[in-house]
Amino acid sequence: MLANFAKHFTPAMHAAAAKRHLSAFQIVTMASIVQRESSVPIVERYIAGTYYNRLANSDIVSNELGADPTVQYALGYRADEKTWWEKHLTTDLTGGTNSPYNTYLHPGLPPGPISEPGASSINAALYPAPSTYLFFEAYGKDNKTHFCATLDCQTNRAGVTVN
Repeated sequence: MLANFAKHFTPAMHAAAAKRHLSAFQIVTMASIVQRESSVPIVERYIAGTYYNRLANSDIVSNELGADPTVQYALGYRADEKTWWEKHLTTDLTGGTNSPYNTYLHPGLPPGPISEPGASSINAALYPAPSTYLFFEAYGKDNKTHFCATLDCQTNRAGVTVN
């Protein structure tokens, strides 16, 4: 698997990672989170951009990446839901799951990938959409993803829709 990755993660991709001051491992970690949020390439790029904006603006977002999929990963298999991915995260779960993978409790990226990202998620992590977004709701009630620059915008569901 590592040989295949090395074959496909090109020198240009390494350069793009270095430009962000990230290693290939950190890019794969970011891509794994993005992969769990969406499988739509344009949405993935905006999600990656939003997460990078959070990392760069930790004073605004309370030093949190705040990625639900990292909590889902930390929770492990949910026997009651018969899934590895909890469908209904609550603030009790996001704030009370003690794991280095919980990006609501620990700043920055988690210690490693939470899933195996595909090529489009890796590309999104390398080449995110530029924006000022810090918040998003993936697949809201209208089955679209909404992005906002402020928490007030997200709370009022007044963001920009990308799908």
